[in-house]
Amino acid sequence: METSQETEECVTITPGGDAVLVLAYLTRPRTDAGPTDARGRALYGSDPECLTAEPRDIRDVSVLADKYGMVQRFRPMAAIWLGYPAATTSQPDHQAAWDLLVAAYLFRMEKEFFEISKFFIRNGAPFLKYALGTPDEHLGLKLGMAIESVRLANFTNHVDIGLYLGCFSTAQENFVERQPGCRFTTWHLW
Repeated sequence: METSQETEECVTITPGGDAVLVLAYLTRPRTDAGPTDARGRALYGSDPECLTAEPRDIRDVSVLADKYGMVQRFRPMAAIWLGYPAATTSQPDHQAAWDLLVAAYLFRMEKEFFEISKFFIRNGAPFLKYALGTPDEHLGLKLGMAIESVRLANFTNHVDIGLYLGCFSTAQENFVERQPGCRFTTWHLW
């Protein structure tokens, strides 16, 4: 397998007040250049076109950012990508919405995850093929189960709620109920 090496740099302030340049080398398998190029352009803001990335590229960047522990560095760009999901899709469809939902989860964007999940919960479209096509199939199936649980709860109780990221991530028994420590009381049925 072919590998490539990237250099990450950051400036750190020591307790004594000195600025230190830290260089880190990432060795990773050589993959499709699309998400890697998009990741670099988004991280350094060198290309205005990265503001309108396609949902699949956004998802792929989120997978790489999560894998290499760089989610916090990408959150500013993720806020742009996911804050206006309609602007990031050339033709909105269910696959694009699924990709953005996965990206919102991996970027840990609470409000965006909630809003994008409501799209799936409201439209009633089947999503098994999207769940099985998620890079982390376990995550895809868990999202699918949660969406179906909330759809049923919404239908039964005549309400319109979505998935809250914090409760979705920690749920052990039920995706609909509020988990201990959740600060969003109105985003749950009980």
